Amino acid sequence: MARALAVDASYGAAGDMFIGALVDLGAPIESAQRAVDAVYPGLVRFDVRKVDRAGVAATHIHVTELEAEPASRQWSDIEEKILSSELSSDIKATAHRIFDTLAQIEAQVHEVPLSEVHFHEVGAADSIADVIGISALLNHMSITEIFVGNLEVGSGKVKTEHGELDVPAPATAALLQGFQSTALLKGECLTPTGAAIINSLSQQITFDLSEKKIGRGAGTRNPAEYPNVLCASIIENVEDSVQCTIETNIDDIDPRLIPVVIEKLMAAGARDAWVEPIMMKKNRPAFTLKVLCLSEQRDLLGRIIFNETTSIGYRTHAVEKIALERFFAKVPVRGAEVQIKISTLDGVITQVSPEFDEVNVIAKDNSVPTRVVLEEARMAAHKAGYSYGVEFSG
Repeated sequence: MARALAVDASYGAAGDMFIGALVDLGAPIESAQRAVDAVYPGLVRFDVRKVDRAGVAATHIHVTELEAEPASRQWSDIEEKILSSELSSDIKATAHRIFDTLAQIEAQVHEVPLSEVHFHEVGAADSIADVIGISALLNHMSITEIFVGNLEVGSGKVKTEHGELDVPAPATAALLQGFQSTALLKGECLTPTGAAIINSLSQQITFDLSEKKIGRGAGTRNPAEYPNVLCASIIENVEDSVQCTIETNIDDIDPRLIPVVIEKLMAAGARDAWVEPIMMKKNRPAFTLKVLCLSEQRDLLGRIIFNETTSIGYRTHAVEKIALERFFAKVPVRGAEVQIKISTLDGVITQVSPEFDEVNVIAKDNSVPTRVVLEEARMAAHKAGYSYGVEFSG
């Protein structure tokens, strides 16, 4: 069964804090070390240290750089290193997803083509080690999702390769779109690496860690005002937790508000949200608004329904979700890459689905119909071996 990592980032998040929390929960740092060595042999050494952060005991992962550091690294170079390594496909996919997310944002912020993106802080040895290391540890612990609750970004100024910038820095701010955060503490609490991990792997929901085993990962800084610690816990059988639907019938709402309501529900962590047309009493046309969510999210999402619609009450039902195993891969299409979702049953591919938003962007960039690029993406997936009936181990 799928497992999730529930993360409380009330004091911020960074790559080393994620790794520290996972190690504190029992993940072996040796798995992270082997993964980094498989991509960049002799780049860094991980050391595990028990530390105190403002009275809170936590695990800190100290990264020692073992070779002279280049000024920056180009995304294409890092990508080639990851994809050509002997890492498992799952670890490659996770590391690539984090870096690719950051590269897309860097290209947007600095207005340069993706092929010309250079990483400075995030291209440093410790950040590369953090991304590859967390990818390996998530895989080792069979964690397929991350849920993030409270998220603190910090405030003030931070020194970077681009000079002194406001906190959050432009790339970090762009990565946080769609996430609710606070800026109550001084300093840079959320690093670009931490923001990239959250953006690419997480969804934001509310949860309670009070009765769960908690791993605490310490950041490098040790301010006296607050514990620079990220707290995390593992949720077992997360698919079993997706067992709540919320529904309400609405006959007096402006239909133009429905997309807004669904967008806010999804941004708050709903697994899915949709409407169905119905006829109510007195033959009134109406909608049934339905939301699929974790049971822990019911009150939060119900509050959104009350605030954003004319509903004065809703019903909830327990549901059971049965899902195919899912994997992700990238295939080349017209000089770009499209993510492919691969579903399997008993180790055999049953569904191959290109990411439609990425297909649509490529179609617009090339001034061709979206249906053409969609078919090309399917053909590229077939050429790469992702076809119906093929055995697939992930």
